[in-house]
Amino acid sequence: MKFYFSFFILAFCLSAKTQTIHITGFVQDDKGNSISNALIQIKKSKTGIYSDSAGHFAIDVPLNSVIVASHANYKNTELPTAKKTFDNVVLTLEKDPKANNAEYNKDVDQYNARVYQSAITNPGSNVYGMKMTGLIPSFTHKENTRGSQYLFENWLNGAVLDSNGNMLGLNYKLNYDKVNGTLLATTDYQSALQVDRSLYKSFILFSDSGDTLHYDLVQEMDPSHYALLLGGNTDFKVYKLTATKFNKANYHTDGMVSSGNPYDEYEDETKYYVCNIKTNSCQSFSLRKKSILSAFNNDARVNEYFSKNKELIDETFIRNLVLYISVPADN
Repeated sequence: MKFYFSFFILAFCLSAKTQTIHITGFVQDDKGNSISNALIQIKKSKTGIYSDSAGHFAIDVPLNSVIVASHANYKNTELPTAKKTFDNVVLTLEKDPKANNAEYNKDVDQYNARVYQSAITNPGSNVYGMKMTGLIPSFTHKENTRGSQYLFENWLNGAVLDSNGNMLGLNYKLNYDKVNGTLLATTDYQSALQVDRSLYKSFILFSDSGDTLHYDLVQEMDPSHYALLLGGNTDFKVYKLTATKFNKANYHTDGMVSSGNPYDEYEDETKYYVCNIKTNSCQSFSLRKKSILSAFNNDARVNEYFSKNKELIDETFIRNLVLYISVPADN
């Protein structure tokens, strides 16, 4: 089973006499867009972490050291740590002209592939001078952050499915990043791997409540986010697609008029789709009768279900509708 290593921390020891400071911040490009997977490390050392999917990072470093932010597609930037407090610093990276060079990108990709593969093959070993012990993502956020970029607040049992529907990786614990659309896996709760979605189009999660959740990557809906399968048969499938975006706090006041929110927020955007298996096409719909009937081409069985059920149209209603029309009508 092939995984790509997505998060890592380079472990190190400091003398008890060494004074350290805690730095939190955000990595962005020169247009203000967040940069994920930027490496934040102490200069001239192999100690560091990666920024998360929203560009955030937190790191403890020695006082009077220098941290360097780097990314394969950008120029490095440095921050001296001459003071004792660094909260919400912004590290801005400029685009590297070499990033448009095919040979340069090929070298970077080959290097990363070697590092990732070595990390999988020899977990915990030193790869190119770096100890690949892994950085486990935190599924909880500070009090002034609303929502979450992750599907669940803890790791779940689950498995990925190959093209034949065989379950693989049953010894892994899984969670799903709703922002990037990536499936994360761990076996030791100390290192996290990112599943290569170009190889595995489906996965299942076993929730704490006993539900089995099946997710598929459907190109016709969204090529970068997995969707929850609500039901279907050999003719159609119905999905719930959730994509999450990060909204940074933007509160502003001039003393008289206030605007914006004083908190960061992960905002979910949910869409529903019915996909025709034969035509390989998908139609979105909202939780309204007219929209549902249109998506199902005014199917007689769908109309029949609506005539028999007058309850609120929510996700449970959709699941029951799909179950009803999936079973052939009695002759």
